[in-house]
Amino acid sequence: MKKGVLFDMDGVLVNTNGIHYEAWKEICRKYGIPFDGEIFVKQLLGRSRPDQLEYLISSAGMSFSAEEKNKIMNEKNELAVRSLSLLSAADVDPDIFFTLEKLKEKGIKMAVASSSANSPMIIRNTGIIAYLDYMVDATMVKRAKPAGDIYVNAAAGLGLKPEECLVIEDAISGVNAAIAAGIESCGLSDAYYYEGTTYPIRKVSDLLRHV
Repeated sequence: MKKGVLFDMDGVLVNTNGIHYEAWKEICRKYGIPFDGEIFVKQLLGRSRPDQLEYLISSAGMSFSAEEKNKIMNEKNELAVRSLSLLSAADVDPDIFFTLEKLKEKGIKMAVASSSANSPMIIRNTGIIAYLDYMVDATMVKRAKPAGDIYVNAAAGLGLKPEECLVIEDAISGVNAAIAAGIESCGLSDAYYYEGTTYPIRKVSDLLRHV
């Protein structure tokens, strides 16, 4: 019996992946960095902004100074935030709020563990924050996903052991972070097909069968 659920945010609680996809696509066009949409979805979703940029430029055999990298990441973030700041509860699938209500009724503790530094703003604006007991983002840990730090932090923030929790992810890198943290996972989207996923699920409310 699980006592805590640890949610990824992008693509799980809120459908923000398209916003980040388009922002990176525009930034790559501006700086002449090759952008492969399929590789981005398969390899980069769920990873931190520095990791995403490093992958994009190293895969292309390109190099930028630290100052240039910061400039690129800041521009990408500014593009994304324009759309992210407009998100509200109306942009959240009703299945999400149904699931959060059911978990609350069961007395299950809930946390968000997101690679996005924008997650606090999004969680507040959408009203999801009302259900949470703890929230952690990539700025609060030394190593971002696929390292397990963020999920270890989230479990500790709930006062629970890793094995008492369940991670909900849509990205392979996120499932690998759960594995590194010693936590079972439910996998949506690309993570549904990943061999490392403990419980493949089609929609978020399907996790209720595993807590």
